[in-house]
Amino acid sequence: MKSNKMKRIAAAVLCGMLLILTACSATDGKTYGAALDPKKGEPVALAKIFADPKTYEGKNVILQGETAMFCRSSGCWVMLKDGADQLLVQFFTFTVRPDVGSKIRAQGVLKLQNEVPYLAADGLELL
Repeated sequence: MKSNKMKRIAAAVLCGMLLILTACSATDGKTYGAALDPKKGEPVALAKIFADPKTYEGKNVILQGETAMFCRSSGCWVMLKDGADQLLVQFFTFTVRPDVGSKIRAQGVLKLQNEVPYLAADGLELL
């Protein structure tokens, strides 16, 4: 009796672990919001944006980096990190909660709030 019960418990735990692993890997390569379109905007390094944010203000750009933080309550923003630079990426038409350290690309219009740049993103891609 104990042997059968232990086998069922082990099988249930294994199934649960497989479901979790499948769910975690299913987000890789997934796009949220609008598909990224290199014809609409150019890839720009965060260092260039912080060196001269007014040059990119109002322009459609594509940014790439890692998730440093994200909105845990509604998934409406992430903090994009590239080296020492971090930039807020705000979502208005979709939500996403990528794990910290996830590699992402986001596209949208660069805006300034009190001379601090942030991206109003139309789309985000998990790499």
